[in-house]
Amino acid sequence: MKAKEDGIVELLVLKCGGDYFREKDGGFIRCSLDKASVYRPAQAQEARKHVAVLKAQGFADACIRLLRLTEEPYPGDVA
Repeated sequence: MKAKEDGIVELLVLKCGGDYFREKDGGFIRCSLDKASVYRPAQAQEARKHVAVLKAQGFADACIRLLRLTEEPYPGDVA
């Protein structure tokens, strides 16, 4: 995934309450953000389909959340 010119990367994640979801073996498992499956904004339709599946499985509050990550040099990095 390449950052835009402004150094911001946008990703979509599936969330319900305080948990996120990871796609695994054709299904979904609840997890923390660092383990969550992420989707490019161009994959929003796929993410919407996944939310519909999650809602059908009883996760009524399942939704898509937009993450905006800023890429910049790490202070003190001695490359």
